[in-house]
Amino acid sequence: MNKIVYVALNRAEGPSAKCGAVVFYRGSEAPVISDPHFKGATMVPASDIDLRVRRQIFEWGCSAPKNGGYDKTDFIVQWDNNQSYSGRFDMEYGGTEDGETFWVSLKNRIRFYAGLRRPAHFGDTAWAAFVDRNKKNGSEKEALEMLADCEMLGGVS
Repeated sequence: MNKIVYVALNRAEGPSAKCGAVVFYRGSEAPVISDPHFKGATMVPASDIDLRVRRQIFEWGCSAPKNGGYDKTDFIVQWDNNQSYSGRFDMEYGGTEDGETFWVSLKNRIRFYAGLRRPAHFGDTAWAAFVDRNKKNGSEKEALEMLADCEMLGGVS
């Protein structure tokens, strides 16, 4: 099982005092991240990346919009086999996205590209075309390999 090397989070929206980037990493050396969203990020060595990420998202989520809306939070998850996944977590009050924790959301995103999780708004034709396109361009295979070979935290199986 390929282990997570780092998780980079950047709260791009919300109260200015709560915005900024943080990188939780394993090992003795902080990673070098070229993505400009993470320039000047606070680097935090973390033996328990799962707990640190959950705490950070919860803390930020306490100041996210309460009555609808969200604050954009960019992220990168990097594994020790050089696979990575980056995206945006639309953080609602309490630190969830559509009621899902960061880790559940991450896994469900990967499951979506693997063709294993069909969102309700996808009709049959659109879903079939999406799955076919992902088979042809290699996204399905890559997502399936990531699900099988890469550590997923947060108690997510």
